[in-house]
Amino acid sequence: MRLPPLVPALFALGIASAGAPAQAAQAAGADDEAVVFSNGDRLTGTIAAKGTKQVRFKTPYGLLVIPNEQIERLIYADGREEVITPPPIPPPPIVRLGITVGGDTFWQAWKPDASPEDPSLRFAVTLRGAPLVAYVDPILDPDDLPGSVVNSFVFDKERLVARAADGIKPAPPVREGGAVRLTFELPEDAAGPALLAFAYQRNEGTSAEPEWRTVAESSVEVDLGVDRETIVRLEQQRGQMDFHKGAMRRTETYHIAAIPGP
Repeated sequence: MRLPPLVPALFALGIASAGAPAQAAQAAGADDEAVVFSNGDRLTGTIAAKGTKQVRFKTPYGLLVIPNEQIERLIYADGREEVITPPPIPPPPIVRLGITVGGDTFWQAWKPDASPEDPSLRFAVTLRGAPLVAYVDPILDPDDLPGSVVNSFVFDKERLVARAADGIKPAPPVREGGAVRLTFELPEDAAGPALLAFAYQRNEGTSAEPEWRTVAESSVEVDLGVDRETIVRLEQQRGQMDFHKGAMRRTETYHIAAIPGP
């Protein structure tokens, strides 16, 4: 414990650890009062004065001046306790989920006169059949494919719109080498065996009333634990998917595989 210079050096002689020696406690009398410090140490003696910034405390070793921020509570001779600095509230138990996405980018293309009103793409994650989080990429690509409207799904925090279920805290996507790292914090009741499913979808409706059609999907069984991170890898392969004569072809060959483990 670090105390300011006002506190006598006597404090360092052992009186802060689990109380004073037996003979000192007996000398203090039956009506001992106590200071309980923020680190759990306890000191017996007499409360001489209590101010807004410090407490003057008499001990068999002398008078101590203790800053309030070092005191958790005071215990008076009548058994009454007064909290000076409340102990920090421990964080609630959480379940951590990490998803590493690697491989070929998912994309779609349309003829300009046949493109949907809202050519957004979506990456949706569900847990036990319920929505967990969905990332929507509404931004079209530059004119890399002349004569077409193209949207490639890019995991970029500046580009994506994330919508998470209540109680789910997604972190922004982070690039790690050639892959993308997605991390989530889930409430404690999400722990246990679960089916985790992934889907790439395109919007065949409007921005106001989207109709998401799944193009590629995968799922994996996981065992979510409290205060530990469960890792899932998502490997993506383009297959033979291409854009020819104004239409996407062989979209069913785009493949994603969810694999547990780092």
